[in-house]
Amino acid sequence: MISADSIRDIEPQKLDARLLVHVREVNKRYGNGTLALEGINLEVREGEFISLVGPSGCGKSTLLRIIAGLGDVSDGLVTVNGAAPTSVRARASTAFVFQEATLLPWRPVRANVELPLELQGVSKANWKPVVDEILELVGLSKFDKAYPRELSGGMRMRVSIARALVTKPKLLLMDEPFGALDEITRQRLNSDLLRLKEILGATVIFVTHNVFEAVFLSSRIAIMSARPGRFVREVAVNAPYPRDATFRGSPEFGQAVMETVQSLEH
Repeated sequence: MISADSIRDIEPQKLDARLLVHVREVNKRYGNGTLALEGINLEVREGEFISLVGPSGCGKSTLLRIIAGLGDVSDGLVTVNGAAPTSVRARASTAFVFQEATLLPWRPVRANVELPLELQGVSKANWKPVVDEILELVGLSKFDKAYPRELSGGMRMRVSIARALVTKPKLLLMDEPFGALDEITRQRLNSDLLRLKEILGATVIFVTHNVFEAVFLSSRIAIMSARPGRFVREVAVNAPYPRDATFRGSPEFGQAVMETVQSLEH
């Protein structure tokens, strides 16, 4: 059994130099005895966009939180950039976007986006150009003084993404961030997310129930079984980036959707 408290048994020289996330033989059992994850193995290399897809309750969000350092494992090992997830999160090398925007309602857009820099103790003199850049990238420069209650759901999620990206993380973890949005807004934010990923060079692990979204965004789709969550298949999406709306009508898109749906049905 691999210790969850030590990474000494990993020999860095034997790992792919671009390996960013390494999950090995991870099990997660809750205090009530429920086995949520069993035998999870996952490797994510720098620059990849990986989607986790599976039925409700299969442990997708649980695995994402473990990689983020927001939960522990019962057995197995998880490292991010060769270190324990908690230490990486403390250095702001990992950012997490939740299902809800989770903005502070008493702070306007700019102040919400500044929050991670404030918590890091970054000098206020250095905030403005960084925040200006991120607000411009997400298309919210003209709304920097608006409060969350004054924004649409899609705009609030843009603020949440901007807040996650303001520290320029190496790894961006996203837990169904667009699930509550209408389809037009969702597709627009899918395209924006790919653009931001390329500009900032982030690696993304993305949880979704939407197969079409997973195929549009991902370089790989990891499909999980019902509880206890296990990886049952991986679907490669070989279409090059950047991707636009025409990709959704391509044979490659249709083939990847079909493979993913068939895997979920078994």
